Formats: sequence, structure tokens, C-alpha cells
Amino acid sequence: LLAPAPPMLRHPLALQRSLRPLKRRADAPVGREVDESATADRIARLGADPEWWLPVLRPVRERWLRLNLVHDAGPTMPVWQPLVRELHAALAQSGVFRTVTLHRAEADGTVRGDGAEAPADGRTVTLLISDCMGPQWREGPSGTRWFATLRRWARRTPLAVLQPLPEQLWRDTALPPVPGRLSAPHRAAPSAALAFTPYDTTVPRAPRGAVHVPVLEPGPEWLANWASLVASPGGTDHPGAAAVLHRPLPADAEDRADLSRLSARELVLRFRSHASPQAFRLAGHLALGRPDLPVMRLVQAAVEPDPLPSHLAEVILSGLLSTVPGPPGSYAFRPGVRELLLRGLPRTARDRTHELLLRTGGLIDERAGRSPGEFSALIPARDGTERADGDETFAAISQESARQLAAPARPPAASPFPPVLAARYRPVRRLSPAGRMWLAEDTETNRTVTVRLHDPLPGPAARRAFTRQVRHLTRIDHPHVVTVLDGGVEEDVPYVVMEYLDGIALNALARSNGRRLPAPLTVSVGAQLARALGALHAAGVTHGGLEASRVVLLPDGTARLSLFEPGRTSGPAGRSEDLRALCDLMLTLASGTSRLTVPVESRRLDRLPETLRIDYAHAFDQLMFPSLETQTRGRDLLAHPDLLVRAREAYEPRRYRALGPLRVHLPEGTPALPPDVRALLATLLLKHGRTVTHEELRWGLWDPGDEPRDPRAEVTRAAGELADLLGPGALTTSAHGYALPPPAA
Repeated sequence: LLAPAPPMLRHPLALQRSLRPLKRRADAPVGREVDESATADRIARLGADPEWWLPVLRPVRERWLRLNLVHDAGPTMPVWQPLVRELHAALAQSGVFRTVTLHRAEADGTVRGDGAEAPADGRTVTLLISDCMGPQWREGPSGTRWFATLRRWARRTPLAVLQPLPEQLWRDTALPPVPGRLSAPHRAAPSAALAFTPYDTTVPRAPRGAVHVPVLEPGPEWLANWASLVASPGGTDHPGAAAVLHRPLPADAEDRADLSRLSARELVLRFRSHASPQAFRLAGHLALGRPDLPVMRLVQAAVEPDPLPSHLAEVILSGLLSTVPGPPGSYAFRPGVRELLLRGLPRTARDRTHELLLRTGGLIDERAGRSPGEFSALIPARDGTERADGDETFAAISQESARQLAAPARPPAASPFPPVLAARYRPVRRLSPAGRMWLAEDTETNRTVTVRLHDPLPGPAARRAFTRQVRHLTRIDHPHVVTVLDGGVEEDVPYVVMEYLDGIALNALARSNGRRLPAPLTVSVGAQLARALGALHAAGVTHGGLEASRVVLLPDGTARLSLFEPGRTSGPAGRSEDLRALCDLMLTLASGTSRLTVPVESRRLDRLPETLRIDYAHAFDQLMFPSLETQTRGRDLLAHPDLLVRAREAYEPRRYRALGPLRVHLPEGTPALPPDVRALLATLLLKHGRTVTHEELRWGLWDPGDEPRDPRAEVTRAAGELADLLGPGALTTSAHGYALPPPAA
């Protein structure tokens, strides 16, 4: 069965309350909202007609701080993963921070995602959960990289270390703090600006240029003092502990005794002399069963009125245990240790083993069916297939709990990705009917990505070419080329991982409007694609399949080239094929067809202003020429900035006015909008340049209970009227919903 374990964070509500000094609101840097009182006052004072009522706007108020929660992923940290999860949940649910983003700090000193670049905006704080004992805390390439990141955080944000180890063990870590008083010059001051005065005046002064970083236990009292320090306007001292952030420890530093050389008797005597009474009592009770981490948490909760993670850490770091194969937190007592611990346990405790089993099982009974299971355990069964050691029993549970915990779980849906790929990327939803492209979540960076699975490749040479081109694509950073994050071949399945583009595919935009787009948008798309191909070809790669469905328009009008075909074509022939595909795409947008021959007649390019047709006809002639050098000149003609200037001069755009009743100004006048059409237009304008789904339109147009019998048909009718009023090129229709096209970038 899959049994639940008690939480490591005993008082999450008290921890959330301790952060109340940070629960302030501030003006958002972007966004305005209506100030109803000021608007009513202005209307009353001016006495104007309703037609001329104007709202008074004020900045939107939002929570003051965003939190970057970084957790150390070094080799000594897996046992603290439950604490990391519980802290993340408690901080995210506290309502104190605008956002809480979890970042992973690797043992090589790198930080996944954008966590290493914390902004110096005065509205970001960083909390690092670490025991400060991994390899990145010592000299070497990883230590240099890690301490550079820590110093950057300390210069830009309030940085603090949440230390899961007990305070008496802090001196053995790579970041040993000393108690004292901290003060900040202003609210949300970076750690580099803090002033620290130790209680012990004999403590050596910090080296010049070193930074004092607060070190905290994950408890309410410690976090309350830190929150008061961050929220302080300056001039007030706050109690705490701080460590000097100067340089990594020497790689050969021997700060702790080599416990592997000690005998069982020496280990137990050493532990008894240093450990807290709670930790020693816990070790004795663990000797009655097996000392795996989930079992330790259960036994600790059963025998201690106020269990703390620090007492658990004392046992784990005592040297009494050795790691064994299994999931993180799998331990066994060193030879001879269990017997010595049992001798030190009071006889009454040894004689009441069954009572301990019942108390431990009661904790499981309380959480069975209400909390997710965390670790596997065995119960006796007549038809069982496993054999268990009777000496390692750790709990006695009820029949009802056994039934709930042993209920067969619903098997998870099979991942469409190969196992190695599925270990990192979690599929969210399908983006293509054939299931070759997926919206996914990168579990390491918490980033939304697009994963494209390609057809199997014919042989080793093709696989090498695919991998080589993907490697080149990951190095390209261009505003009109999608960012390729990862790629390769896993179990004969080629794949490419790209950033997710929240925009409109060019083919959907062109198809909805009879392949007719506003002239500035057509010219802008051509120039951006020409520059994108220029960057690809300069990097030595080709696209291999350029068409309208592989171009995405973002809400600001930026065109991004996507969905490459790595390894399909290369060299001069591949570059020539890309440029001919660009010619076909732009011919379709400029004339409605790609079946034109050299020389292209300018009068056939009737979807462009007359002042541009000669230039485009000349560019198309060169792009259709068999010489790559001539095609390149045609590509450069499409990218000339003067074309977009002239296209805008010859085009009179439609304008939307939202102050007062929503109105549309067209070149031929201002049409009257029926109420339902005006409501649809207002909903689309809220996501200008993005697709508004049918479900979003349904919730945006009608209150619950006021919906018509067929909402989809009503939306389709209103969309048809809106398209007729706005004219060609103004409304995009897709299977998912509708969108207003973005402006020309």
C-alpha cells in the first residue's frame, strides 16, 4: 500500500501569519483601473452630459513583493524534499506574495530557468532552502559559479537562507552564522546594504567587500523577525543570525570528524554527548523498527509533542545511519548501533512497543483517504507475493485504513513521449490532431513549452544530421525565430522542444480573410521572415518546410518562424529551397495565388498598394531565379525598411475607441454596432492578437443563467455581423474561437 507521512512543517498557519509585515500593496508598474469615487466627484463638479463623462484612472494596486524560492538540489538535500514542498505550498497559499516561483539550484552551481537573474526592482525577495553542505559550497568551478550567483542575488534583492539543520550544527556547514542584530536602510533593501552587529564583540570583522546574509530556521519566530527587517523603513535593529558571504570553503577543509572510522560504541557516545534530548529519544525509538525517513517522521510525531525537522536532522547526520539502495531517505543502522540504542531506551518504552505501533498507526489512520500517499509499505495478505521482515514492523493500522490505502489507483495515462523525455516534460494538451505536437510543462524549470515529435529517421546518418542541426538551432537567438530549448533522438523518436508561442498562426489569419491581410501586415510579415531566414542561413542551418502554418504572429505583431525540419535539407540547396518557399508564401499574400511565373506582372499583385507592386514584382523575380546569390538579393529586397513606411502611408487603419461607448472608425465612416456585436468586439479587444475561445466568449458575453439556448450559434451570428462591419482582414476565425489580428510590427 501507499502510506501517508505526517507533515514536516508543523505549524504552516503560524508561519503564514509571521509574514504579515510583508502583506502590503503597491502601485503596479503597468495597468490602470477606474477610480469610482474620483470619477463620480468629477462628474458632479463638471455637470457635463453623459456623452462627455470621462473616467478618472489610477494605477492598479497589487501585492508588494514577489518571492523567488530556491531549493538546493545537492546530494545531501533529498531528505528535505518534503519540507521544500510544504514550504512552497505554505508560502504560495499565504496571500503575502504577488507570485511564488520555485527554482532548483543544481550541485554544479547552476540555477534552472531564469532564477539566476533576479531583478533589482525593490519588489523581489529570495529565499534559499539549503543545508549548505553540497559540493557547490566548496572551492572549484561549481563553487565559483554558485557564490557569484549568491553575490548577485545579495546585491539585487533581500536574500536569506532557510537552514533545515538544527542551530547547533550550523557551525559545521559552509555558511556558519553568528547571532546579532540586523538593520536595513530602507524597505526591501538588498542584503548587501544590511548592517550587522554581532552580540559577541570578539567575532572577527568580515573581510572587505563581504556581504552578511540572514540565516533562518524554518519557524514562525525566525521568519517574523526577517519579515520585519524586510518591511522596515530603516533605523530599527532586528534580532537574527547572519553569515558572511565571502568565498567558498577550501576543497580540502575537514570541518567534521570522519565518522566512518568510529566504532558503534564511539558513535553512540558521541551522539549522546552532542544531541538534544529529543533527538536521542527519537533515535532510541527508531531502533525498535526501521529508520527510513517516512518512518522517522511517523515515529517522531508519535513520541514527541512538538516534533521539529531539526531533531530529525540530528539523527540523520549523527553517523549512526548508513544509506541503503532505495528511494531518497532509505537508511539502515550501522552494525552494532541498534543494540546499543535499545540498551539506552527506558525499559518501560521497550516493553510498550505495541503501544508505539498503535500510536504510529493512528497517525496513518488519521490521514488515510485524506492525504496523498508518500511511501510504499507492506501489510500481511494471504495471497501476497512479497516477504517482509517481522522485526521491521513500524505501525499497526485499522482494516479500514488498509482498505483505503490499498485501493487500486487509477493507472495514469500513458505519456506520448519516450521515457527519457517523459521524465522531464509533462504533456498538458495536444496541439495537433495527429498527436505529434504537444503543449507541455518542463518540470525542471516550471516553463510551458511546445514538444514536437518527428517521424522516425531512416538511418544513423539522418539521426546525426538531425541532432547536429538541433544543436545549431539551440544557439540561435533572434527576435523572429522561435527559441529552440532542447532536441535529439530518444528511442528512435526525433523530437524538438521549443518555447510556447501564444499567438495566431499565419495560415489561420490568411484563411479567415480569403488570404487578404492589411497591406502593412503583409509587408511586415515578409520583412520579418526575410530577416529570420537570413539569421538561420548565417548560422549554417535551414528551415526545411517554410509555410504559413509555421509562422506565428504574436499580439504585438512580431512574426516568429517555427516548426523546423532539422536534417531534411542543408547547404546551398536547402537555403535555395527556403527562399523559394518564402517567395510562394509572399506571392499568396500579395496576389492570392503562388502560381505566377517570371516575370511577375505587377498588376497581379492587387493586394498591395500600387506604390509597392513594382518593388515586390522585382523581388519575386529574383527569388524565383535558380541562382542562390540572386535569390539572396530578392530576400534582402523584402527586408528593406522603406517598404513598410510606404505601406503604412497608403493604408488607412481602422481605429477602436473605448472611452465612452465602444466605437469603430473606418475609412468609410463609423458604423453603428448592435449591442451584442459591441459586446463581442469588447471581449476580443481584451485579448487583441490572441484567440478568444468559444468558452471564454460564452462567459464574457452572458451571466450564468442568462445564456441563450444555443450560445455557440449566437456567437457565430454576431461574429459574422462583426466581420461584415469591419471588412476583410479584420476578424480571424479558427476551430477554437475568434481573434482580432495584431498590428504590423
